[in-house]
Amino acid sequence: MRMLIRRALCLMVSISAALALLSPASAASFRDVPNTHWAYGAICEMQEAGLVNGVGNGSFDPGGQLSRAQFLAMAVRLLEQETGEHATPASSGNYWAAPYYTAAEHFHLFGGGSKNAITLSGIQNSRKSLDTAVTRYEMAVLANNVLANAPGYHFDTSGVSSAVMPDYTALPSQYKDAVCRMYSLGILTGQTGGYFNGSKPLTRAESCAVLSRLRARFAAMGSGGNAEAAEGFAIHFIDVGQADAALVLCDGEAMLIDGGNAADSDLIYAYLKQQNVSNLKYMVGTHAHEDHMGGLAGALQYAKVGMAFCSVTQDDAKFFQNIVKYLNQQGKRLTVPQCGSTYSLGSAQFQFLGPVRPSDDPNNMSLVLRITYGDTSFLFTGDAERDEEADILKAGYPLKSTVLKAGHHGSETSTSYPFLRAVAPQYGVISCGAGNSYGHPHDAALSRLRDADVTLYRTDLQGTIVCTSDGKTVRFTPSKNPAIQTNPTEHQSSSYIGNRSSHVFHRPSCANLPLEKNRIYFANRSDAVTSGYTPCSKCKP
Repeated sequence: MRMLIRRALCLMVSISAALALLSPASAASFRDVPNTHWAYGAICEMQEAGLVNGVGNGSFDPGGQLSRAQFLAMAVRLLEQETGEHATPASSGNYWAAPYYTAAEHFHLFGGGSKNAITLSGIQNSRKSLDTAVTRYEMAVLANNVLANAPGYHFDTSGVSSAVMPDYTALPSQYKDAVCRMYSLGILTGQTGGYFNGSKPLTRAESCAVLSRLRARFAAMGSGGNAEAAEGFAIHFIDVGQADAALVLCDGEAMLIDGGNAADSDLIYAYLKQQNVSNLKYMVGTHAHEDHMGGLAGALQYAKVGMAFCSVTQDDAKFFQNIVKYLNQQGKRLTVPQCGSTYSLGSAQFQFLGPVRPSDDPNNMSLVLRITYGDTSFLFTGDAERDEEADILKAGYPLKSTVLKAGHHGSETSTSYPFLRAVAPQYGVISCGAGNSYGHPHDAALSRLRDADVTLYRTDLQGTIVCTSDGKTVRFTPSKNPAIQTNPTEHQSSSYIGNRSSHVFHRPSCANLPLEKNRIYFANRSDAVTSGYTPCSKCKP
């Protein structure tokens, strides 16, 4: 009788462990996972997908260890969702994980079935084996074999070496291929100092991050012949005049960083529709200024949003109230991310670096985020000025980036020399309006970018600019004037010169040119006219 009771209790505990990972629940129910937790986004995503849940009493236990059985169950559920194939047999009433082990064999999670699958030995269909904590080495093999079920699975491990993973040479031979593949795809990343630490167990929070990345990768690779089209990384710096908006796309997932003025709502709506982006995994309003957040209303009227970030959650401005209203209609709210928190977008990662401390100046409350995709990186600074730049430098966050989205539309108050030296960008992008009344971009900022030998792109001169990355190099495609000098040492003789006060534009040879401080330069006559400037009656430009 005692033996039967003991077995019944063991069965109940096992079933509870399974349900703790597989039952859906409210994303806001975990008291130990605040919205500032580094894995908050991944945990919410996996919970909403029905792949994980809490451990009871409103907790998730993000730092708790994950067993082999629990990850197998998660991986099987993911594959069943992605392939539409149900492979888990009915429970026989014995150990809860036994059916998932059978399904894992069906999907070849232990090897075989595909040239890309890797053999994983040592996991047996026994309670003792399956209750053992899964290691990062084992996770790498299991994750690889999940992706091996995708018809478009491919990888490039040429960039994985001791330079990026100090314990690379110590990787055991049976795990090395899987670790390098998952590292190159961004599924599993290094820990402190870049070490892989493969023998360490995986936490429940880490498992959600891995599962989120696997899900995105599988969706991108699972389309077979269309896999290449679904993959890749691109940033669309949308021309919204004297404002900011950027659409980031990676492996079929999307993030919108700012949306221009409220008057740009229709433009943002139309742009998302043109790009067939009806779901935004993330929406970021860098700070509560209309020229950055006003047009997000258009995005919310077209696309569903997963998570919405801002440096504040309340503001009296009408545009801000509209955004809160539209988010509420989707059952969402604004979240203030914690500095250092990291999120995934497809196989890309991004980390919030600022604001480090509160400020009375909304510009210096701008969310600053750095996106990494392979060996390329992109830094967005909102309207952050010297004070916030100094705070971020002092905090010691990694700043070096391939592309810098210059702060505050190229204002002289941003992109300071110390900050620019730390970022060391190869390329820069300035979003501003032609002939704007602020004089952006300012000569001082342009001079600093020239001194740093930064190749510059500008929406006021080149319209919407698309930047793509293959993980190694980046490529820019402006919608107009691809060859124009965007930051010349001296202004081009072929340009037109406008008077900021009179809104009249001239030929460079005109005798009635304004003082230098009142000048605005146009690449061509069309830009001057569309900016509201009228031709000089003397030089007749």
